[in-house]
Amino acid sequence: MVNKELINYIQECRKLGHSDSQIRNTLLKEGWSQANVLEAMFKYAKSKKTPRGLFLVGLIVSGLLIALMIVGIIFMLNDIEKISAGVAELTNDVRTSTQDKDVNETCRNDTLGFEIEYPRDIFKLDAVNTTLTHTLKNFHKYSLKDGADLGLAEDIKIVFKKDISECDNANNTIEEIAEPFVSGNLRGLKYEMGAEGEGAILYCFRDDTGENIFMIVRYFLSEVWSTELPKQADFIPSQKQVEIFDNILASFKLI
Repeated sequence: MVNKELINYIQECRKLGHSDSQIRNTLLKEGWSQANVLEAMFKYAKSKKTPRGLFLVGLIVSGLLIALMIVGIIFMLNDIEKISAGVAELTNDVRTSTQDKDVNETCRNDTLGFEIEYPRDIFKLDAVNTTLTHTLKNFHKYSLKDGADLGLAEDIKIVFKKDISECDNANNTIEEIAEPFVSGNLRGLKYEMGAEGEGAILYCFRDDTGENIFMIVRYFLSEVWSTELPKQADFIPSQKQVEIFDNILASFKLI
């Protein structure tokens, strides 16, 4: 059993900053045996504090762990940002697709026996008269004869008719200007009438025997009618009018 006085002495010397080598040499000179001195130093009298080297290793390891955690968080945030961007893009694509789909509205008329799809953000539907109309908000149309105000101008108007008398009349009077057209599995002849930037085009559907069975009339107002017309923000240019109508015509079917 190592002497407690020896242990206390070693501890006090260490507190004062003496090295173990100095303490050991002093104790040996004072008559303590080397075995007792070494046992006291290494078995009983060592400080319970973590060795400096081990403490530094712990700091380094902790620092590395913290750095790895920070890097992991950064990558995780980047992944979250990418995922969020992807979700936002996908959501935007779905929303856009839905909006594009919702722009078209179906008009079905069992009395006249037809169905079409039309862009509801452009046209106002008059179900009673089976008419689609796009009316300009701030542009009045005036009579070329007396200048009378005819009200707000309509740059595109589409009328659906079961009455084919106009088509029959066109066949008899202006057949030389007829042009063939095809819409899905339907076909017929079209006649363009008008002058000075406004007019109408008759689309006369025919059966296999050449008889007229249905008519669509597209009324138009083009840039030629007035130099002020293209300045209107809601005016639909002639080429766009044709594109819009062709899309509607492509959806047309008899029921």
